Amino acid sequence: QERMVVAAPAPVEPKQRLTMTYPVLNDARTVFFLVSGENKAPALDCVLGNPSSVSVCPSRAIQPNHGQMVWWVDEAAAHTFSKETV
Repeated sequence: QERMVVAAPAPVEPKQRLTMTYPVLNDARTVFFLVSGENKAPALDCVLGNPSSVSVCPSRAIQPNHGQMVWWVDEAAAHTFSKETV
């Protein structure tokens, strides 16, 4: 049986987090991404801009099976994108 939630290491405090697994996220009716701050611009570009593998950019594996993905992005995080893209 696949796990729905796993403990995962994090680069900042708290060093240990709980995270939902891809099957849970991909079975969701709606997946929301909240991206805020200039320091998140490279991560946003990894997911939406430059083609990257899932090993480099894990968020690329989130593709809802029957739902939708909604992005909430502030101007600072989206500064590398054109207004038409975001």
